[in-house]
Amino acid sequence: MNKYIEIVEDKDKDMVIHRFKNKIKHYKYTGSAFIAADAIVIVMLIIAYIAHATNAMNIGIFLAVVGAFTIPMIMSRFNTVWQLGSDIDSKRVQVICGRVDKIKTEVIRKRKYNIFFMERNEIRIDDEYCEPISVDDKVNISRGISSKIAISAVKVTE
Repeated sequence: MNKYIEIVEDKDKDMVIHRFKNKIKHYKYTGSAFIAADAIVIVMLIIAYIAHATNAMNIGIFLAVVGAFTIPMIMSRFNTVWQLGSDIDSKRVQVICGRVDKIKTEVIRKRKYNIFFMERNEIRIDDEYCEPISVDDKVNISRGISSKIAISAVKVTE
């Protein structure tokens, strides 16, 4: 499996920007959903404290547990958004060349994903961005440099 950096040409630039902006919307939405859920929990805890249904120590423990589970998820989502923005600004993509060892297909929320296994690496890509590829085909997979999100998979003719 070979990896190299390629400068995005004008014809492919629109596809790359479109793909990354769709992913940015997705990760912003999920990060914002975690923030909204935290805000709702905090409001419920304030109401419980005002109604004397709980004490400050229980609230503190519960907030620590909620923060321990949600803050890493929020940071992960927004970090991916920043990485995708960096990939758009750099105008470069990483191209991975190699033979496909195994192909797996899965459907998540009406969207079909192809998972390619290439020399112990697992690369997931939307089916709409793939050409028809079978096992033992040589492929070029373009993905973001810092975000590692796949953009396209193209079968290489030998």
